[in-house]
Amino acid sequence: MGRRTYATSKLANIYQVHAFARRLPAGIDIYTYDPGLMPGTGLAREGAAIERFLWSTVMHVFRLLPDATTPASSGRHLARLTAGPAPADSGAYIALGKVQPSSPASYDPDREAELRRVANDLVGLPPDPDPTEDVPARTGHV
Repeated sequence: MGRRTYATSKLANIYQVHAFARRLPAGIDIYTYDPGLMPGTGLAREGAAIERFLWSTVMHVFRLLPDATTPASSGRHLARLTAGPAPADSGAYIALGKVQPSSPASYDPDREAELRRVANDLVGLPPDPDPTEDVPARTGHV
């Protein structure tokens, strides 16, 4: 249950970034930042005993993989992203400092619209306008 919830929340964040990127005024950019695999951060703290054991011991070997990172190195990537020039168009997915496409599911406009409808309803906001009438995607950066 925990991993599914984690993955679903990450997908929801990507949907929100896409929606905000279409709506924010020029000069305000938003990105999805994926820090990469970070063994030792407590991600499996609520998992079964064997899972916690593997994450606290064996998973440290995964730090040798190219997509693995540490909190310190991930923080450096994030600092460069926030302090440097815009790395890509607003709404981009950035993993370990590299712009890349997010998962195919993250580009589903119907699921994105459903998330926004439910989120707006939960907090008492009126429904969003038709997503096809959103502000056109911006290009370039200020």
